[in-house]
Amino acid sequence: MNAKHEVLLFHTAVRWLSKGNVLDRIFEMKDELKLFCENKGSQYLSYFNDELWIKSLAYLADIFEKLNMLNLKLQGRDTNVIQITDSLKAFVLKLQNWR
Repeated sequence: MNAKHEVLLFHTAVRWLSKGNVLDRIFEMKDELKLFCENKGSQYLSYFNDELWIKSLAYLADIFEKLNMLNLKLQGRDTNVIQITDSLKAFVLKLQNWR
C-alpha cells in the first residue's frame, strides 16, 4: 500500500512506544487502518470516517509529541534546576496558547 510503516505493532509491542508515538503511527496509517476496518467489518470504522475525530487525533498526536520532547529535555544529562524550571514554565505557557 506504499505506507511509511510496513508493520502494525501488536498490543504487546505498543507498551515499548510512548503514547505520542502510538498516536502518531495511528494518524499516519489512518487510511490503511480504515481499509482494514472496512474489510473486517469493525465497529471502529465509524471513527475513521469521522472528520472531527481525525482532527482530534492529529491534535493529540501533536500535543503528545511536544510532551515527549519536554520529557527528554527534563531527563538530559547536563540539566539543572534552573533549566528544568524554565522548560516547564515555557511549556505551561504554550499549553495555554494551545487551549
